[in-house]
Amino acid sequence: MTTPTLLPVEYLVIVVYLVLIALVGPVMRSFNTGSDDYFRGGARTKWWLMGPSLAISIASAAVFTGSAGAFYEGGLSPLALNFGQWTAGLLLVLFMAGWFRQMRRMTPAEVVRDRFGRPTEQFFAYLNMTTGPIFGAFNLLGLSIFVAAVFQISLFITIPLLGFIVGFYSVFGGRWAVMATDFLQNLVLQVVIFAVGILAVVEIGGVGELLSRARDIGATQIVHEPGAFPGNQYSWTWIIAVFSMQFIAQLQLGWSSRFFTAKDGLEARKAAALMFGILIISTFTFVAVPIVARILFHEQVMGFEGILNKPEEAAYVVVCLNLLPAGMMGLVLVAMFSATASAMDTGLNSNAGVIVRNILPPLRKLLGKGELDSQAEMRFGQTVTAILCLIIIGIAFSMAHFGRGGIFEMMLWFFAAVSFPMTLPFFLVMFIRNAPRNCAIFCIVAGLVGPRIVFGLSNLNGIEYDFATRVLITGSCALLGFAASYLFRGRETEEQLETTRAFYKQMVTPVDFDKEIGRNNDHQQLFTMGRLSLILGCVLAALLLVPNPLGGRLVILGMSGTIALIGALMLWAARRQLRRQRAVAENPSATPPQST
Repeated sequence: MTTPTLLPVEYLVIVVYLVLIALVGPVMRSFNTGSDDYFRGGARTKWWLMGPSLAISIASAAVFTGSAGAFYEGGLSPLALNFGQWTAGLLLVLFMAGWFRQMRRMTPAEVVRDRFGRPTEQFFAYLNMTTGPIFGAFNLLGLSIFVAAVFQISLFITIPLLGFIVGFYSVFGGRWAVMATDFLQNLVLQVVIFAVGILAVVEIGGVGELLSRARDIGATQIVHEPGAFPGNQYSWTWIIAVFSMQFIAQLQLGWSSRFFTAKDGLEARKAAALMFGILIISTFTFVAVPIVARILFHEQVMGFEGILNKPEEAAYVVVCLNLLPAGMMGLVLVAMFSATASAMDTGLNSNAGVIVRNILPPLRKLLGKGELDSQAEMRFGQTVTAILCLIIIGIAFSMAHFGRGGIFEMMLWFFAAVSFPMTLPFFLVMFIRNAPRNCAIFCIVAGLVGPRIVFGLSNLNGIEYDFATRVLITGSCALLGFAASYLFRGRETEEQLETTRAFYKQMVTPVDFDKEIGRNNDHQQLFTMGRLSLILGCVLAALLLVPNPLGGRLVILGMSGTIALIGALMLWAARRQLRRQRAVAENPSATPPQST
C-alpha cells in the first residue's frame, strides 16, 4: 500500500491546529477559581457548550477505524450500538439528564456514597481508578495505530506525542478546557464526517444507487445468520447483547458526572438533546462511507493487509484518500485526533476528580492530616491528571505490544467483561429504589468473578462461548449477586434509610441556580468559544492555498466557512447579551437579559 503524501500546507495546518488546541488550557485557566471549576466547570455550563462535548466524548479514532471496519464487513448490524445509545438518549432528554444534574455532586463516586454509603464509594473509586486509564489507553491506541500506519511512524513516537498533547491542556485547563476543546474538535469532526459522507454518496451515483448496490452485496442486512462471522458476530443474539450494553451504559450513575457541569436540570436535558441530535445525524452520513468503500475500493482496503491487524479498519481512510480534495487528508487526521483526544481527556479529568475528591481525603484522615482547601485540591488535581496521562501512555504501549485483533473487537470484549458488570447495579438502582446499600458490591464482584470461574471450567472441557453468550453469563452472574444482596442486607439504621430517601428526593428536586450557584458566566462562554471558533475556521481556510479544482475549493471553503460563521454568530450573540446586561444595570426595572 502506498503511503499517502501530505502537502507542506497540510502539515502546517495540523501543527497550527495542535498548537491552538494545546493553548486552550491556558486560555481557559481564567475560568478556574477552585476545585469546583476545575472538576465540573462550576456547574455554570450552557447547554450549547455541553452538548458537543458530550457527543464527541463518546467518539474516538476507533469510530473511524474499528466501527468503520465493522460496518464494512457486517453491513448495518453495528447500528445496534447506536440504537442502544439513541433509545437511552430519549430517556435522558425526557428526565434522566435532569436527574443526574440534580444530584448536585462533583464526581460520580460522591453520588455512589450518597446512595450506597462510604464502603461502596471507596470500592467504586478504586475500581474506577484502575479501569479508567484502560479506556483512555484504548482511545489513544486507536489513533496512534492509524497515524503510525499511514505515515510509517513508529508507535513509540505517535503514542507519547499524541498523549502528551492531550495531557497538556487537560492539566492546565481542567474541565473548562476539556469542554472548550471538545466544542472546537466537534466542529471539525462534524464538518469532516458530513463532507466525506456527501462525497461518497455523490461518487457512487446518489442515494438510490448506493442502496441498490449495497443490497446486491448484502450491506443493508441488519441480522446475519449465526456462524456467518467468527463468534456469531452480527447475529440477532449479538445485536441484543450490544444494544443492552449500550442502553445500560448511558443510564447508570457512573455516567451522571457528564451532566454535573450544567447550570440546572433543564440545561442538562437540552444538552442531552443536542448531543443525540449530533450523534444521529453524523451516524447516517458516516455509515455510507465504509459501505461505499466495500463497493468501490475493496482491493485498496485489502491492500492494508500487513499494515493494520485488520485491513477492514482502513475503509474510511481509503475513501478519504480517493475522494477528498488535495490538502484535506490532514484535516481528516485532525478530526481523528479530535475524537480520540476528547474521549481521552474527559477520562483524565473525571478520573483525577475521583482520586482527589474521593480517594485522597480518607487517606489524609488516616495519616492525621487535615482537608485540602479548594486551591490545593485544584493543584493536586493537575498533578494527578499529569500522572494519569503517563499511565495511559504506558498502557497503550502494552496494548500495542501484546494486543491481538482489531480495536473494535478488543474494546467490545473488554466492555462486556469489565464495564458491563460495573455499570449494571448503578443502572438498576435508578429504578429499584429499595435496593440494599450493599447491592453494588455484591453485583459487581459476582459479575467480575463469577464469569471467570464459568469460563475457566468451560475451557478445561473444551467449550468456547460466543460474545452474546458471554454477555448473558456475565449479566446473569451480576444479577444473582444483586439478588443475593437482599439475603445479606442486614439491618439498615433509620439514618441510613433517611439518607437513601433524601438521595432520591434531591434527584427530582429542580436546581435553583441563583440560590445554589449564583454568578453565571454565560457571556464569557459565548465570547471565548466564539473567538476560538473564528480562529479555527481561519486556520482551516489556509487549505484553500492548495491547488484544487473549483469543486475541491468549494468543499474546503464550505467546511472552514461553516466553522468561522458559527464563531462569528457566537461573538454577535455575546455582544448582544452584554448590551442587554448593561441596559439592565443602568435601568434595574428593565426586563433581565435572556440566557442564550
